[in-house]
This record gives sequence, C-alpha cells and structure tokens, in this order.
Amino acid sequence: MRHVVSLGSCSLALALAGAVAVACGDANTTSFASSGGTSSGSIFLDDGGTIAQNIDGGAGTGTTTGLPCDVQKVLEDGCIGCHGGSTSPRLLTYADLTAPSTQYAGQTVAQRSLARMQAGTMPPKPAVPPNPAEVTTFSNWVQAGAPKGGTCTSQPDGGGGGNTNTPPVCTSGKNGSTSSDVGVLMDPGRACLVCHQQRGGPRFSMAGTVYPTAHEPDMCIGIAGLQVVATDTAGATLTMTVNSAGNFCADPGDPKKCQTTGTLNLVPPFSVKVVNPTTGATRPMGGTITSGDCNVCHSQNGANGAPGRIFQP
Repeated sequence: MRHVVSLGSCSLALALAGAVAVACGDANTTSFASSGGTSSGSIFLDDGGTIAQNIDGGAGTGTTTGLPCDVQKVLEDGCIGCHGGSTSPRLLTYADLTAPSTQYAGQTVAQRSLARMQAGTMPPKPAVPPNPAEVTTFSNWVQAGAPKGGTCTSQPDGGGGGNTNTPPVCTSGKNGSTSSDVGVLMDPGRACLVCHQQRGGPRFSMAGTVYPTAHEPDMCIGIAGLQVVATDTAGATLTMTVNSAGNFCADPGDPKKCQTTGTLNLVPPFSVKVVNPTTGATRPMGGTITSGDCNVCHSQNGANGAPGRIFQP
C-alpha cells in the first residue's frame, strides 16, 4: 500500500506459497538475494522490510492489483516479502496469481499456492503459517474460480498535513532494545510484523512506531501517550495505545499485551489516524490500506509513497 504523510501500513515479508522462507535479522543483517543481498541455504536474511519497501507495482504499493481485498491482505500479510521480486514467483497481482504454474501443468499459481498453504509446506518453521481464517479466505477465492476484485487501496492524497521537511534526528536521544525480553517495547522503528511472523510469533494484526518528527532513525525511542485508531469499511474500530517506546500493536491472541480496545481483526480495507487523546488533535492517513506493518513504509526516509515516519499530530 502506498501511504502519505501521517500513517499507514504496508507489505510484510513471509513466504506462504512458494520458494523460500525468510528470517528477519537485527540491526546489521543482510538483505534478500533478490536485491543484491546474500542468502544462507534456504533462509534469506532481511533487514526488517527492505524488500517489501522496494516492490515495483502490485500488492504493497497502493496500485490496483485486481485482487479481492481480503485475498490481497492475505498476500500482503504473508507472501510478498519473498514473492515480490525476481528470485521467487511474483504474488502481487491478479495476473500473477491466475498465471499458469511453471511446474504443474493445468494448474494456476493460485492453485499451487493454496495447495502449499493447506499442506503446511510453506512457510517452513519457525515462520508462522497462515491461520485457518486466512487459508479459508484464499481457498474460497480459488474454489470460486478466482474472480477478479475491485480497488482496495487508495493513492496518496496529502494525508493530515504536517511538516515532513525535517532533519534526520532522534528526538528522544535514546535507543530502544533489540531484546525480546522487553516485549512490545523492542525494536522501535523497525518492521514489526515481518520479524514476528518470520521468527515464530506472536503474530500481530497491526503494529508500528509513532515519532515526534518525520525522519527519525530505526531503534530511536518514539513518543508515548498517543493513540492509533483504525476503522474498517463496516465502521468497526481498533484503538491502539502508543507505549513508552513509541510502539503500538494489536495482538489477537493477547489484547492486553498491546493495550488495545475494539476489533482486533478488521475487514479490509481500512483507514487509520493518529490521535492525541489529551488535545483531541488528529492526523489521518491519506487513503485506505489492507495490511498492518506500518513501519515497512513509514521508515526513516519513507517507502511506497510514504514521506517518512508516522509522526504526532
């Protein structure tokens, strides 16, 4: 999904339906071989979202994919980190999924993807497999003949304004921890859902970091006390409280862990905004999205249309 000034979420990284699994690294890891990085055996090392940030067209970029929104979300939440480049079959658009399989005559890429999901062969452990609801969503679509969908995500429209022409600086002057011992306070600024899926969970439905300014570096502690509110097309809302590291998250398995209220599994597409509960100030994201790994696009310099970090109203 392409996003603008304030808030968004983008593509995640995990193979559900093909070649390899991925494993997310810490601060000094390499990138996927598809972008000139290195690999070790069948495990590709990622830096927390770089490959997903550089996908050219299709799911994860805000362009129209031709896929139904729920199917697009399954792919964005679990496939395109590997299947968005040249080394693995692309799983980004309706054309990609309905193309003939190069290995199984008479079957499409979508049919083979479903077979591997159902067999549990992709992704390999420790990566988190698609949950039963996701497999059902994908299966229902394939069994119905893979009908084409409509428009799920919106192009940037200016968002909630704000100054993005700011210098790169860590406003807090403090770095967060890479240790899992600190739980939801770890790795501010980095792509949360990517690593949690690749390393075996817990699996979040949405996560990111809020900063005072637009170009703060990875691992810099953000700003606390704000709220991130997501609303789907049916009007259901999910409110996430920003913690002391600047992180917010939604964990369907443990709502209290992430300080959330409302609907943990929104129906895509949905819109998002940052709210200051004290002043009432808000910063809405421009457009709609279908997935929840906000820091993939909202990195220090921004990717896929985002000009930089999610920052305070």
